[in-house]
Amino acid sequence: MIGIDVSHYQDGLDLPRLKDSEYSFAILKISEGRGLADSAFDRFYSLSEGIPIGAYVYSHATNASVATEEAVFALSLLNGRELPLGIFMDVETTAQLKLPKEQLKETVTAFVRTVTNAGYKAGIYGSEYGVWSRLSTEDFKAYTIWVAHYGKMPVIYCDLWQRTDKGSFPTYYGLVDVDEVMSDRFKNMIEGETVKDPVAATFPPDPSIMVLQAVLQFNGYWDKITGYKSKEFFSALREFTDDMEALK
Repeated sequence: MIGIDVSHYQDGLDLPRLKDSEYSFAILKISEGRGLADSAFDRFYSLSEGIPIGAYVYSHATNASVATEEAVFALSLLNGRELPLGIFMDVETTAQLKLPKEQLKETVTAFVRTVTNAGYKAGIYGSEYGVWSRLSTEDFKAYTIWVAHYGKMPVIYCDLWQRTDKGSFPTYYGLVDVDEVMSDRFKNMIEGETVKDPVAATFPPDPSIMVLQAVLQFNGYWDKITGYKSKEFFSALREFTDDMEALK
């Protein structure tokens, strides 16, 4: 199953056509930071009848207090409307990726707890090497894990994989992000089924994230956001895996 995620950048997209396409769901940008509503959210929402949808907040939070405010703002915009796929915290700013790991964990935790306390499902979006080398999926297994990694399937377990930003959509001439379902529990969310124990149904043991975290901690390999692409990084990674092609 695949879906799309959209924002005001795709404002001309005819969302109802999704029901006759290869796509099964949509995730809509609802807001950015603590006070900027996405201008296309209400229109997209009004056109979403019969389409399983979620929302995401492009976060700028670097501490728990601001993360809570971002979640509260998004909830105020939603104003009690249904959202079967929940609200995701989009973590990708340079400031966030420079946070100490424990502070990043506390920041994300504050957001998802605020969302769940309001009665909605919650999730976290981030890149495999950026966010998910700094956060442990084990700490957030009760929430939907959405991983961005273009071209190659993630080596860590996730519910949703953003696999490209160059997808197409019927009668729309721009590009869209395409997301692939990677877990039964997210498939169940799309189909409206209830998972009896969503925590127990999530993650099998997967040492891959520990490998990535170990390699990224070598001095000089994570000074910049693009540091993982360095020759030194791949040289070190060869000590941990033979499947280099899968990790590019």
